Amino acid sequence: MQELTLLHSKLDKLLKKYAALQAEKESLQQALHQQRDELQQLNKKVITLEEQLTTAQTADAIASKGDKNAMRKQLNSLIGDIDKLLASLND
Repeated sequence: MQELTLLHSKLDKLLKKYAALQAEKESLQQALHQQRDELQQLNKKVITLEEQLTTAQTADAIASKGDKNAMRKQLNSLIGDIDKLLASLND
């Protein structure tokens, strides 16, 4: 009879431990799901930021190319004016 009581006691302990492990498993699965969602959102944010960076870099490249062309025109104009002044001094 003692063996039956001992087995029953062990079975109760195992069932309680099983229930606790099941609860822990559910909790861990929920945490994993939340972390996956957060990771997915962060990955989307990274992609968006990378796209914005690429756009900004392209805009800077275009702007600096435009600035170079404007500077070149301005320098050509100034050189032309200097040439005219030098030519008028030589006359």
